[in-house]
Amino acid sequence: DEINTDIAKSALTQARQRLGQEPLSQLFGMSAAVWDQRHQQGRSWRGLARYAVDGSTLRTADTQDNREHFGAQEYASGAVASYPQMRLLTLTSLSTHLVRDAVFGEYGKNEMRHAKDLLAAIPDHSLTVFDKGFLSAELLLQVQSAGTARHWLIPARS
Repeated sequence: DEINTDIAKSALTQARQRLGQEPLSQLFGMSAAVWDQRHQQGRSWRGLARYAVDGSTLRTADTQDNREHFGAQEYASGAVASYPQMRLLTLTSLSTHLVRDAVFGEYGKNEMRHAKDLLAAIPDHSLTVFDKGFLSAELLLQVQSAGTARHWLIPARS
């Protein structure tokens, strides 16, 4: 019996939709941590793995559910952006550029508030670089106190 091995281009998307968010999120989290740990060997700075937290915005499909969940940019004129937008924050290895963890959330929520969801993913014996928009004693003390030898660096405001 000959088995048809061709898979439709939409099969992966459909399978992902059937699975839902939680299993894929867990798979990403586990595999990202393993890959990062494996590739960090021999790439430390003074014994510390190096990371950066950075944010961006992404446009999403223009659906009512996305507008309600993520929101959209509002302009000074009162007009609302044509597409809903979400915030994305990543914890990325500076030596390998592998994303160790990512957080997606509402557009209207400040990056610093989303960053709190990344803190558990920062490994011990690491240095994490934040941009000056993350200057918050509460956030930085959480980074430092949530593990062993977890350091942070923020550029001085000019």
